[in-house]
Parts: sequence; C-alpha cells; structure tokens
Amino acid sequence: MDRVSAEREEPRRPVRPWSRAGRGAVALAAIFAAACSDEAPTEPEACTSGPELSVAVTAGIAPVFSWSPRCRVSELIVEGVGIPTASGPQWDVVTATFGTAEGPANGLLPPITYGSAPDGAREPTPAAQLLPGRDYIVRLAVRSEGLSGSLVGSATVRFTYPFPPD
Repeated sequence: MDRVSAEREEPRRPVRPWSRAGRGAVALAAIFAAACSDEAPTEPEACTSGPELSVAVTAGIAPVFSWSPRCRVSELIVEGVGIPTASGPQWDVVTATFGTAEGPANGLLPPITYGSAPDGAREPTPAAQLLPGRDYIVRLAVRSEGLSGSLVGSATVRFTYPFPPD
C-alpha cells in the first residue's frame, strides 16, 4: 500500500520565498509597522527669510517652479518684465487660508506648474498666456502667521519664455 500511495503523490513545487503572496505579506507588514510607529513624518516648515531660499524654473510650455530648501511659502507670483504693473501679475497663486484665521499662512510646496494651482491653494489672478521671447519674474513670498500676514521673506528669479532645456 505504501507503494501505491507513493506513486499517486504529486511532485511538490519548490517554495519561492518571494512569491506574489510572500511579497504582499512583507509589504503589508511594512505598512502596519509604519502606521504603528511613534515617529510622525516630518512636514516641511515655512520658509525663513534670507539668501538661503533659491528659486528655479524648468523649461517647457508650462514652466515648473521649484525652490530649495523644500519649505512652505504663502504666494507664488509671475510678473511680466516691461508689462505695466497696472495690468497686474500674469499669475498669482496663494495658500487658500492666507489672510484668514482658519489655517497656516504658508502652505505652498514645490514644485508648482504654471497655470495649475496645487491642492490647498487659490488663484487671485488666473494664469495668462505667456508670450514667447518675453522675460518674466517669478516671486515667492513668505508671510507671518495671522490675519495681517506681513512679508517676512521672499526670493525671485528671472526667466525667458519659452527657453530651451539645458
């Protein structure tokens, strides 16, 4: 009888330690470990005033604005060089809670794409069409908390639209 049962056994498949189920179990364990961790993820703080804040513009049909260090600002303004200031900025995006008692004055994080307000932001001035060959300035503003929102820091950079990628 032993011989009959041995012939009917199906061959065992080799155990693969990183099978789909194994990878899923490891990923699930990592998620639970992170969720149960005592350490909260660190959120970027509001930017500080001073020369350490620098702005960069990435080439493209819709320029992308970023800055370092990665910190929160209250406002990003794009202005045309040589365009009368009476016409206002080309685009203005601010933290949605700026100037209110409801939340932080500084809430915008990089990167931000021209004409696309990030979550938690509003556009006092919707994006205007940028003109080829024209110079623009992007300005970041860092404000104090509270209703007055005094300017405590800023950074600017000038760019020509569109410009070829490096």
